[in-house]
Amino acid sequence: MPESAGALPLLPVVVEEIDLVRVEKSLHSLGFFASTANREFSRTIVQVIRRPDGQKIHAKAVIEGIPSLGLPTTADRDKYMAFMKIALDQRDFHYDEINDWCKRMVATTIMSQASIFLADRKQYATDTFHVFDRVVLVGEELNDGTRSEFYQVHLSQWQLTNLNQGYLLPLDFNAYLDLKRDIAKALFGHLIVWFYASRGQSIEKKYPDLCQLLNIRAYPHLSKARSVLEPSLRELTDIEYLSSWELVRTTKGTDFKLSLTPGRRLLSLPNISAVVIGPSKTTFASPPNSKPPEKRNYTGYNSRPIAIRTSRCCSCKSITTSFARRRFAGASKRNIHPNASRLHSATK
Repeated sequence: MPESAGALPLLPVVVEEIDLVRVEKSLHSLGFFASTANREFSRTIVQVIRRPDGQKIHAKAVIEGIPSLGLPTTADRDKYMAFMKIALDQRDFHYDEINDWCKRMVATTIMSQASIFLADRKQYATDTFHVFDRVVLVGEELNDGTRSEFYQVHLSQWQLTNLNQGYLLPLDFNAYLDLKRDIAKALFGHLIVWFYASRGQSIEKKYPDLCQLLNIRAYPHLSKARSVLEPSLRELTDIEYLSSWELVRTTKGTDFKLSLTPGRRLLSLPNISAVVIGPSKTTFASPPNSKPPEKRNYTGYNSRPIAIRTSRCCSCKSITTSFARRRFAGASKRNIHPNASRLHSATK
């Protein structure tokens, strides 16, 4: 079709290979993982959510932990991202660090008032939820009298259902690994949700609402507020998830608002580029000699535990963890991850 008069030409852009990790969408959107570590063991997040039919609803989530473990933070988000990747991933952790993460994910409670979406019922739920239903730690005695050689993680039923229903948020794992700052990591997934909703257009967020979502202090002075956010927003600009940002006073001058414009790398994500409209629209070409993306079946998650195998490092007290991919329920060999022969499956 001929281009309309005055329309900007679509420029082909070669983008980096994207390594997607798919996480359950509600858990990420409600702000389960705090961006800062503190001694809090309860916090409340209030948001306005737009339903698929366009109606806005006021959602509230109370996230509670226990004093000895506290609430999930950025370090727990890192482990959860790697866990959901369910691929061979070599990382060094201390046993105590993994133990505390497992216990914290089981102990933390989400009291949802229209914050958790149940994909099979197509409705937001008012109920109490957990992320992990049960975890068996390394060395714990099993029912048959033997001791567990791995961490066995039982995902909650609501999360399994949403995964099987395809209620997922695709995140670029390579881009996430480029981030170092807690606030940048906390904003990472939210940017994808926000710019998907805006179809690639610039957005504005009220500063107090943003601080509540990220669980950070809201400062009354613009210079201080900007200095806290700037290092993380610069990181997101460096990885091209943002092209520009600005923290300014609102029209009434009583508060601040954060203006965000998406970057090239974020706009190249498959789910974002499919909905981008207006001047931000760009065509994205594959890298030279690249193969078409492999089609995978992401359904068929069952309630069997996921195993996290550990082995001791020779030179220190840390361990190397391998997040093992489960076999899908009833899956044939062609549905198993290409590295399945190198991984341990808890379902054998």
